[in-house]
Amino acid sequence: ALALGIGQDGTLNYSEWFKGQVADVRIWNVALDSLTLAQNLCEVTPNHPFYANLLHYWKGNEGQGVAVGDSKGTLTGVYNGVWNVSLNNLPGCDAGIPTNSLGAGNALDFDGFDDHVSVSKNPILEIAQNITCEGWVYARSLQQWESFLNYCQDNGSNESGFDFAYVDGALRFRLTTVDMGGNDWNDNPGFDIPLNEWVHVAGTYDGSVIKMYVNGQLAQQENKTGVIDWEFKPVEMRIGGYIDDNELYYWDGRVDEVRVWNVARTEDQIRQGMCRRLTGQENGLVSYYRLDERVGTTVYDLSPNLFHGEMGDMAPAQDRVVSGAGIGDTSVYVYSADLSNSTLGYSAAGQSAISVSGISGPAAGMQLYAVSGAPANSSSLDLVPGTDVHYGIVPARAAGVNYNLQWTYGGNANAEAQENALFLATRKNAEGTLWTNAVAGLNTALNNLTKDALSGRKEVVLALADPNACPFLSQIDQTDTTFSTVTLEWLNAGIGAHLEWGPVGFELSKGQDEGLVTSPFTIDSLTANTRYDAYFQVLCGADAQGNDSLSTWVGPFTFSTAVCLPPSGLMVDVLGTNSVSFNWDASSNATVYTIEWGPAGFPQGLGILIQNINNSPYVLNGLPSNTSFDYYVRSTCGTAGVSAWAGPFNFKTGTIATGEPGGATALEVYPNPTSGSFFVQLELLNAADVQTVLFNSLGEAVMRRDEVLPAGSNVWSMDAGSLPSGLYTLYVRAGQLVWSKVMVKE
Repeated sequence: ALALGIGQDGTLNYSEWFKGQVADVRIWNVALDSLTLAQNLCEVTPNHPFYANLLHYWKGNEGQGVAVGDSKGTLTGVYNGVWNVSLNNLPGCDAGIPTNSLGAGNALDFDGFDDHVSVSKNPILEIAQNITCEGWVYARSLQQWESFLNYCQDNGSNESGFDFAYVDGALRFRLTTVDMGGNDWNDNPGFDIPLNEWVHVAGTYDGSVIKMYVNGQLAQQENKTGVIDWEFKPVEMRIGGYIDDNELYYWDGRVDEVRVWNVARTEDQIRQGMCRRLTGQENGLVSYYRLDERVGTTVYDLSPNLFHGEMGDMAPAQDRVVSGAGIGDTSVYVYSADLSNSTLGYSAAGQSAISVSGISGPAAGMQLYAVSGAPANSSSLDLVPGTDVHYGIVPARAAGVNYNLQWTYGGNANAEAQENALFLATRKNAEGTLWTNAVAGLNTALNNLTKDALSGRKEVVLALADPNACPFLSQIDQTDTTFSTVTLEWLNAGIGAHLEWGPVGFELSKGQDEGLVTSPFTIDSLTANTRYDAYFQVLCGADAQGNDSLSTWVGPFTFSTAVCLPPSGLMVDVLGTNSVSFNWDASSNATVYTIEWGPAGFPQGLGILIQNINNSPYVLNGLPSNTSFDYYVRSTCGTAGVSAWAGPFNFKTGTIATGEPGGATALEVYPNPTSGSFFVQLELLNAADVQTVLFNSLGEAVMRRDEVLPAGSNVWSMDAGSLPSGLYTLYVRAGQLVWSKVMVKE
C-alpha cells in the first residue's frame, strides 16, 4: 500500500527528499478557484465556504514532539525533522495582521492623510438609475469633503457619479442626475454620524427618491428625478478617500463591508443584510469588499465582477485591523417606534437560545446577530467546552437604549454540567480584548442566565468561572448620592479593586480610570440627573511569578446622580369665586417651584407661568368665577436644573351672581368687539411683572406679551387682525392678581 508522505515520496521507493520548509498542508475533494485560495492563504477556519470539502489539514505548527496533527481528519503524521518556523512567520502571512476571520473579520484603517484603496474604473460601475451603496464606517474625525466611498467626477458646477462624502455637517449619499443642477448634490440626504462609533450607512436611489439610512433607519430622503449623470468620467473608484481629476481628500477612520448594487434596495432588505455577511452571489451585487484579507495589498471584490482594488500608501501589518462592525453569519431584527413589547431571539442547535426584550429608550430598531465560532480575542476567558457560537446586539441608536438579555443553555450538555460556574461575558464589539462578567442572574431550574438593563452595543458569550482564580467582585451597591457625587460600596475578598467608569455604554479601557480603590469609594464632579457605568476588577495580590493576580472585569454596574424630583400630593383649595390655593408636598431637593396654568385643556408650554415660588401653599387671586382651569407644577433644584412637570390637574372656581371678578374695574380693553388692533389699559398700584395672554376657544394661546410695567396707568396695543373671527379670552396677570375679559373678533 502507498504511504502518504509530506516531504518525501509516498512509495518509499526513491531516495529524493524535499529540501525546504512545509506548513499548512491541505487535501480537498473539490477544485478551489484562485480567489478562494488567495482569501484563505494562511489558515482555514470553519467559515471557509468549502470547509465541508476539506478532508485533511496538517498545520504543522506544533513546534515540538514528533506528532503532526490532522485538524480535519484522523491521519496523524510522524515527523522526524527539526521544528523551525511557525505559521505566522511564513512569507506572506504577516505577523502583524490579525487572524480574525469570524463575523466582521478584519477592516481597513485609514489615516486621513493619504491611505486609500484604488479600484480601476469600469463601465459596469456607471449605474444608470437604481443604485444602493452601503458600508460600515468608524470616523475618528470628519472634515469637509471627506469620503469613504467615491466614484465621481466634480468639475466645479458639473458633477457626475456617486459617493458618500461629509458635506456641511453631514455624511451625505451624493449622486447627480441629468435633471439636477450644479452643486445640487451637496444637499442630498445625509446624517451627522457620531465620531468613534461603528455605524452602518446606506444610500439608495430608484429614479424618484434618494434615501439615506443609518443603522437601518431612514435618516433623510429627497425627491429627485432622472438617470445618474456620467458625462464626466471618474478617475477611479476609491475606498477610504475622495478623488477627481484635481482634488484629493481622505477618510480618517475605519471601513468595512463595502457594497455597491445596481438595484435600489428596500428598507427591509437593508435591515436584512446590514448585520450579516454576503456570499457575493446576491442578485444585483456589483461589487463587494469584505476587507478581510490577511496578506498583501490586494483588496478582493467577492462579486462575480471581480473589481479588485489595491491599497495605496498603506502598510498591511498596521492598517489591516480587527473590525468592530456589527456583522455575523446570520441576524434577526425588529424596528418600531415602540419596542417595549418586542422580543428578538435566536437558537443554535446544541448550544443555546438567546433573547433580547424589555427594550427602552430611543432605540427605534434592534439587530441581533450570531457568529459561528468562538469569539476572537477570547483567550482570557474559560469558554464552555464546544462553544461554536457567540452573539452581538446592535441598537439602531445606541445612546440611552436599555434592554434585557437572557441566555438559555438548556440542551447544552457541557454548560449544564458546570452550570454553577457559568457567567455571561460581554464586550462592546470584536475589537475589544477586555471581557467583563455581566453579573447575570443564574436560574438553574430554568437553565438560563438573565441580565437586565444592558445598554449600547454588546457581544456576548457563555463562559466559566475558575474556582481557583481571583474571585469576582460582588454585591456592588450605590449608597450616598447627590447631584454631583455618588458613593459605591462592594464586598471584596481581595486586596483592592481596579475601577473604571464613564457614561452609560462607554467602552471598557476608554473611561475614567481610578486605579486601585477600596470600598466605599466616592466619585465626584458628576452631572446631575445622569446615568453612568462602572467596571471593577479585583486584585488578589501576586501570583507565584510575582505578577498581579487579577479577576475578570465585572460590569457594567449602572449608577446615577440625584434627580430633581417634582412635588407630590398636589391639591387645590377653592377660596370662593375668584381665588384658589395651590398645595403640594415639597420635593426633598427643590429650592423653588413653578406653576403653569390656563384654561382647561390648554397645551402645556403655552400657559401662564408663576415662577420662583418658595413654598406651598400659593394663593392665586382674580380668577373668573365658574371656570375650569388646568395647572402643572415643577421643582427647580438649583444648579441641578428642573424636574419633570407634575400634572395636568384641574380645578373650577366658584359661581357668583353678578359683577366682574378680580377687581377687573382696573382693567379696560377696547374696542371690543374688534376687527384688528385693540388696546389694554391697566392701573397698577406698584410696578409688576405683567403677562398678557389671549386664548382661543380651544384653549390655545394665540398671542402673548410679557413685560415689567411701572405703577400707574399703562396702555398697550395688540394686533388681532390675522386671527379668525370668533370668541377669545384675554388673561392679564400682575403679581398674584389675574383679570380676564371675553373678546369678540369680528
